[in-house]
Amino acid sequence: MNTAARFSLPLLFPLALAGCMIFCPPPKSVHDDKPKTVVVQTTDESGAVTLNRGDTLRLVLPGNPTTGFTWERASGAGSLLAENGDYVFTPAKKDIAGSPGEFAFTFLASHCGEDTLTMHYLRPFEKNTPPAKTFSLKVTVR
Repeated sequence: MNTAARFSLPLLFPLALAGCMIFCPPPKSVHDDKPKTVVVQTTDESGAVTLNRGDTLRLVLPGNPTTGFTWERASGAGSLLAENGDYVFTPAKKDIAGSPGEFAFTFLASHCGEDTLTMHYLRPFEKNTPPAKTFSLKVTVR
C-alpha cells in the first residue's frame, strides 16, 4: 500500500461518518415534542382527546356560581389527569352581578392509559341530589 493511501483512509472514515450524520439524522422520538395545551369545551362532550404525558388539558364549561352551582370532578374519574390548581371563573358580562360565564379547569396529563373524565354540575350543599348536568370526555394519554 502506498503512503498516500495509508494516510488518506483514516481521514476518509471520519468524513464519511460525519456526512452520514448530516444527511441521515436519527429518527425523532414521539416524546421530543414540547408539551402542548389542548382546550376542550362543551361542544366536545362525549368526544375524545389524545394527549402526550406532560401535556395540559384546559376544560371550559358554562355555569353560574351565584346560583350555588359549581362543576366538580366525579370521584375516581379521569385518574390519568392531575388537577393543576383551582378552577377560574370568568363572567360573560363583567359589569353585571350574577352573570353566567365559564369555569376553566386545568389538568396535567400525568399517567399513560385511557380513562373517562366526568364532571358534574351541582350544588355541593344539596346532598343526595343528582347533578343538574354531566360532562364526559374520553381521555387517552400516551
